Amino acid sequence: MKCRDICFAIVFVSGILGSALLAKSVYLPAKAVLAQMLIKLSYYRSDGDVHYPPWPWADTYPIARLSFEDTELFVLEGTNLRNLAFGPTRVDVTFELNSSGTKVVVGHRDTHFAALETLDIGNKVTLQTSKADERTFVVEDIAIVDRIDAQLPIDQRSDALYLVTCYPFNSIVADPHLRYVVKARRLVNEALSVN
Repeated sequence: MKCRDICFAIVFVSGILGSALLAKSVYLPAKAVLAQMLIKLSYYRSDGDVHYPPWPWADTYPIARLSFEDTELFVLEGTNLRNLAFGPTRVDVTFELNSSGTKVVVGHRDTHFAALETLDIGNKVTLQTSKADERTFVVEDIAIVDRIDAQLPIDQRSDALYLVTCYPFNSIVADPHLRYVVKARRLVNEALSVN
């Protein structure tokens, strides 16, 4: 084999490997964005207690619209790893989204909940559970908690919304033990709120 042929083979194999790595790094974010588009269509198609899955084989459906700053997300029913790949999900043990009480929504730090890093105390978060039921919350606390050494600081007696994701945001560790917890309390009278 000539040196030129060896160099060509090395460049060719490097190109194939580089393309595969690039495709893999783009796949999850692209899947998350496309899924949220389909979930959004499904959310607005739903009416009251009638829910539609975002794609024919989905075993979940959107139950709420979550918005803050320049971010709009659609919350899925059923907390499992499969559903978390497509969007944030409601933790099943919390109160119903359209009633008073604690609400916990979890999401991935590198896709849907990456925007939590920009939230500050005093920012507003809106949770809309139907076309008529929209609730506004204001961020009052942000905590970083070790899930191994301590429980998440969730008060089941409050009328609050908790947004939870892994931490740190830009880590390459697949399942870190730290959690980023945003607590937002419900505004009962928006006219009295301070932004």
